[in-house]
Amino acid sequence: MSSPAEVLAAVGEALRAAKDRLNEVDSAAGDGDLGITADAIGRTLIDLAPEVGGLAPAAALRRLGTEIGSRAPSTFGTLLSMGLIGAERAEANLDAPDAEPTAAEAAARLTRAVETTITARGKASRGGKTLLDALGPAADALETAAEAGVTLAEGLALASLAAFEGAESTRDMEPTMGRQAWLAERARGAIDPGALAVAIALQAASAALAGEP
Repeated sequence: MSSPAEVLAAVGEALRAAKDRLNEVDSAAGDGDLGITADAIGRTLIDLAPEVGGLAPAAALRRLGTEIGSRAPSTFGTLLSMGLIGAERAEANLDAPDAEPTAAEAAARLTRAVETTITARGKASRGGKTLLDALGPAADALETAAEAGVTLAEGLALASLAAFEGAESTRDMEPTMGRQAWLAERARGAIDPGALAVAIALQAASAALAGEP
């Protein structure tokens, strides 16, 4: 299994590599610059990986959330930042940097980010053509996988599949936030770029944990 620092770096590289793709998807009904935000987030993850990889999960999430909020101050960056900081407060068992991560731990934190933080504080909701439409199904899939007793790598693999399916489903949704909301007609039939970015990040995390190139 890859180390936390290696996983973070892998996610960062994946987001940076997806910059042009995300800009293209975002141009359908947004500003066409989500790739720039994703690149900034990717750089942040890579920069901080050596530092936060040695922290306890809660401290790592808080540090990442704070830095992403500062370095990527867009709607997507702000919601992601809020989610990471909210995930820090989930009831979980890990409190040491060398403790073995579990699917149950990740599910608890991801569910907290979705339900308590992004939904409540960010005023976003599932079905609104946002990153929640990938993150929500991913949290559900990870929670179900954890209940079945799978490993974290296996759980994240299922979560990433659910995230891609959720992102694809946004083609049929009416946007409720950001530029897409007042360009709803133009956004119809287009995938939400934030949801796609979440799916890409989860896929990268899953592959890194499984030791895949």
